[in-house]
Amino acid sequence: MEYARVPDNENDRLTVLYDTDILDTPAESTFDAITSVTANICATPLSFICLVDSERVWFKSSSGIDGISEVNREIAFCPYTIMQDDVFEVQNASMDPRFKNSPMVTEAPNLQYYAGAPLVTSDGFALGTLCVMDYKPRELDEQQKQQLKKLALTTTALIEAKRIKEIKRLSIIHRLGDIVEISSNEIYLIDAESKNINYANRAAQLNLGYSSNTLSQLEWGKIVKHAPISIIDKFINTSNLSYSAPIRFQAMHIRNDGSEYPVECTLQNSGFENNEFIVICTDISQRKNAENRERILMNNIAHMDRINATGALASGLAHELNQPLTAVTQYCDTALIIAEKYHSDDNKLLEALKKAATQTIRAGEIVKRFRAFTEKRLPSRSQININELLEETLSLVNHDIVEQNISLDVEIQQNIEELHADSIQIQQVLLNIITNSIQAMEKKFSKRLVINCANTSNNQIQFTISDTGDGIDDSLLDDLITPIPSKKPNGTGLGLCVCKYIIESHNGQLWSDTDYTDGARIIFSIPSKSL
Repeated sequence: MEYARVPDNENDRLTVLYDTDILDTPAESTFDAITSVTANICATPLSFICLVDSERVWFKSSSGIDGISEVNREIAFCPYTIMQDDVFEVQNASMDPRFKNSPMVTEAPNLQYYAGAPLVTSDGFALGTLCVMDYKPRELDEQQKQQLKKLALTTTALIEAKRIKEIKRLSIIHRLGDIVEISSNEIYLIDAESKNINYANRAAQLNLGYSSNTLSQLEWGKIVKHAPISIIDKFINTSNLSYSAPIRFQAMHIRNDGSEYPVECTLQNSGFENNEFIVICTDISQRKNAENRERILMNNIAHMDRINATGALASGLAHELNQPLTAVTQYCDTALIIAEKYHSDDNKLLEALKKAATQTIRAGEIVKRFRAFTEKRLPSRSQININELLEETLSLVNHDIVEQNISLDVEIQQNIEELHADSIQIQQVLLNIITNSIQAMEKKFSKRLVINCANTSNNQIQFTISDTGDGIDDSLLDDLITPIPSKKPNGTGLGLCVCKYIIESHNGQLWSDTDYTDGARIIFSIPSKSL
C-alpha cells in the first residue's frame, strides 16, 4: 500500500497536539456524543474522533466498535485526511491502490469505506480527523459531507477550548510557581470528576516519596485515607464549585513505602475552572507526637499523685501498726518469762514463744522500713553499706520469694566500697527490678533470681539482677518519658521508667543485657563517690 505524505509542518503540528494534553485521556461524554451523532447523520456503523500522533492514530472517541483504541499510522486512512482542507473520502478501499493491501481492509474488521474531515486548529494545524467508516462501499451525499465538516469544526473547538483552559491554568501556576514550589505545605490540584491529581508541588513529592509524573497518574484517593468522603463529595457536587466554601479536615496520607502520617487539609476552589479544586495539606506529625507525649506526661503526673496519696496512707498505716506490734512484743516477752518460770521443761512452748517474739520484732522492723520507704522527703545522699541495703530490700520481698519457691543467689564482691547515694531511692530501684523479676517468673517452672554487686574499674558500683522470666526489649529502656509496656494485668509500665530516672539523677546508667537469653538481666551502675 501507499503511505501518506508527512506534513511539512509536522514538528510544529505535533507540538500543538501534545500541548492539548488530550492524548491517552479517558473517554468524555461530550466527544462520545459527537461520534454518535456523526454516525447517525452519515448512516454509517462506525464513527471516530482520531488524533494523528507521530507513529499511531489514537481514538479519543469511537462509536460502533469496542476494544480498539489506536492503529498504526502507516495503515490508517487519517494521515491522508490531515493533508487536505476538505472531506477525504474513499468509496471502495478494496479498489483503491492506496489502501487495497492495508490490513484494515484485507483483514478484520475488513473496512471498505472511509470519509473524514480534518480537525484544523485556529492557527492552521491539523491535529486529526472526525471520520466515519463502513464494512461495504458507499458514498456520502453533499449534505452529509457538510454536516461532517461542521461537526469537525465543533470537535476542534472543544479541543481548543480545553487547550486554552489548560494554558490559562498553567500560566497561573507558572506565576505562582515559586511560591507553590517552595511551600512547606503539600499543594494539589484535583480533577473534580475523575479525582485524578493534576498537579502536586515539591513538598507533596518529597513527603509521599513519589515523582511528579507518578503522582499525576494517581487518583487522590490512593494517597489519602480517613478523609470525610461524604463532606468532600458534597463540596464537589455543589452546583457551582466556584462558590463552595472551603472545608477543613484531618486525614492520613500514605507514602510510597506504605507508611502513614497525619495531615490537616483545606479543600477549596482552585480559581482556575469549575471542574478542578485545590487541596492544601500540612504534615502534623510533630504536633500529634507532642500531644501524645503531653497526654502521657499528664497521665504519669496523675499516677504519681495517686502514688503520693498511697504513700501518705501507707505511712499512716505503718504508724498505726507500730503500736500494736510493740504491745505484742511486750506480751510475748512476758509470756516467755512466765513460761520459763512455770513450764521450764516444755521446750516446744518455750521455742514457740521465742519464735513469736522474734517474728514480732521482725514485723516491727519491716513496718519501720516500709514507713521510711513511703515517707515523703527530699533526696538525701549519704554513704550506704551495700550488704545492709540488699538485706533490707530483700526483707520486703522475702515472703514472695519463699512462696514462689524461687532460688535466690546474692553475690556481693568482698571489700566492696560503700555507695554515695539516696538510700531510699536506690532501695526503690532495687525493689522495682526485683519485684518485676519475681512477677515475670510466676508461671515459669524454673525460677532463679541472681543479684550481683561489684566494683568496676571506673569507680562505679554495678548491680546486676538476672531472672528466668519472660525477658524485656532493650530498646524500651531508651525512652525516659514514655512508660514501658507492662505484661502484668495490673501493671502501670512506670517501674523501669522511674528506675531509669533515679539512676540517671545519680549520674549512673541503666540498661539490659541483650546477650542474656534465659530471661531478663537488668544492670545499673552508680558512682561510688560523690561527683
